[in-house]
Amino acid sequence: MITRKQFLTAAAATYAAAATGSWSRADETAVSPPDVTVTVDPQHKGHTVSEALTGLSYETSQLANPEFFSPNNRDLISYFRLLSNNGVLRLGGNSVEFSDWTPESVPVPEIASPSQTSSHKHRRTAVTQQAVDNLAGFLSETGWSLIYGLNLGTGTTDDAADQAKYVVTAVGKKLSAFQIGNEPDLYSRNGLRASYWSFEDYFGEWTSFADAIQRETLGAPLAGPDIASRQDWITQFADAASDRVVMLTGHYYAEGPPSSPRTTCDALLQPSPKLDRFIAEESNAMRSSGLPYRMAESNSCFNGGKAGVSDTFASALWGANYMLQLAEAGQTGVDFHGGGSGNYTPIANSLSGGYMARPLFYGILLAQQFAGADLLKTTVRAPGLNVTAYASRSNREQLVALFNRDALAAHTFRVNTDTQQTNAKLWSLNAMEIDSQIGVTLAGSEISRDASWSPIATQIDTDAPGQFGVTLPAGSAALLFI
Repeated sequence: MITRKQFLTAAAATYAAAATGSWSRADETAVSPPDVTVTVDPQHKGHTVSEALTGLSYETSQLANPEFFSPNNRDLISYFRLLSNNGVLRLGGNSVEFSDWTPESVPVPEIASPSQTSSHKHRRTAVTQQAVDNLAGFLSETGWSLIYGLNLGTGTTDDAADQAKYVVTAVGKKLSAFQIGNEPDLYSRNGLRASYWSFEDYFGEWTSFADAIQRETLGAPLAGPDIASRQDWITQFADAASDRVVMLTGHYYAEGPPSSPRTTCDALLQPSPKLDRFIAEESNAMRSSGLPYRMAESNSCFNGGKAGVSDTFASALWGANYMLQLAEAGQTGVDFHGGGSGNYTPIANSLSGGYMARPLFYGILLAQQFAGADLLKTTVRAPGLNVTAYASRSNREQLVALFNRDALAAHTFRVNTDTQQTNAKLWSLNAMEIDSQIGVTLAGSEISRDASWSPIATQIDTDAPGQFGVTLPAGSAALLFI
């Protein structure tokens, strides 16, 4: 019986061989015959992927340190720019409900970059004009836009309106929307409201805040309801507030809690009926309201993620596939929650250690290549196999993303396209193990501590125009540029 290490070594060798050739009728010796057939139909276009596909979400408590989101934080700016020139930064999370608008400067606390953990739920955060001014400079340097959370849980309409007015003045056109409150569907469980708290109660309070904010800001854009899981609240909110908001928002966490033995790398990579249900309900809300939908807070496992799962290569495969699944459903993008050195943060940092790209960062970077492109109908024939594929066309170039989410077996993909091309470039996304925390590469290159990255594309040649073959090792992905 071969060991897992021996299997992965052999699979990696198979992949290396496939990377220099391709499967076709004319040459069946290059790689194994395909067990996955991917057919791209350019005559049936899907949604256009939003330029704002990529997003990152941070706790509002991060603003307690005004030097974090600042034009002077050149290292963090480099990481944001590497991911996207049109990304979305969302500020909110549990800590927004314990934030206080304090225009004057206050001493900066020791904490440099909080993660979303229970220890931060009740720490009061002073948000100052200096923090907002620096945030505006950070957005200008990165090119990113902003979704900004306001305190509904313990705040007042006057403070929210005053804070919103200052944010609008400082940030200007970089503001995508204000969100009022964070996960209001959980207020009755987390002690912010009484047990009988309902959607009607929430929407009554939301309306009071929205009136004050839009009156003070002369109609600033709003979004919501930013729920944790109550999909019926999205539908009700869409019906009640479609003339008041510019987008619908909600949250999704694939696994959890971290203490559960069922929260594993293998579980993370399985198809998710829960996500399918969420997407279907969110699509219905989009159709009925005519509003776009954004997953404004999301990640692999709630309560800060799980060590050995959220910080591993499995999160990269999950994250990239997840982004393209949402894009295929017409959603505008996803904001991956993080901060500090938390288990699930895409960019990890500490006071003295600088920044580093976690495995999830690599998956986001792969999916980001689809931003702005038109999705194409893609049919995958692979009975019983845990594989997926997505295709798009932009500037006369086709992209095809292939995912082998099977942690134990390599699979050979035959990709059929309408192009007459006989060559393509390939980026591989891989690591030695599904649970690897280091050694992740995209296009043969790691991302350095200074956010530099030098992708190396592999040339794929075929004797049959438009037909390309790639063998993916267990638990890996590839991106074809045709």
